[in-house]
Amino acid sequence: MQVSEPDGCFLPFANDAGGNIFYMSLLDDDYERVYLLTTDTADKIYVCGSFDEFVAALYNE
Repeated sequence: MQVSEPDGCFLPFANDAGGNIFYMSLLDDDYERVYLLTTDTADKIYVCGSFDEFVAALYNE
C-alpha cells in the first residue's frame, strides 16, 4: 500500500540495512501507524498498525 506524505506528519525512527527509513505517522486518522520509505523508489509502504506492534515483531519467542 502506498501513502502520500504531508510535510511534518511522519516521524522517522529507524533505518534498515538497505538504508530504507521507517516512519511513524503523526496524522490523526492513522496516528502511530508505521510506514517504510524505500530509498530506491521513494515508495512509502504500510508496515503495521502501531509502534508497539512494530517493536513486538522484532522479538522471536
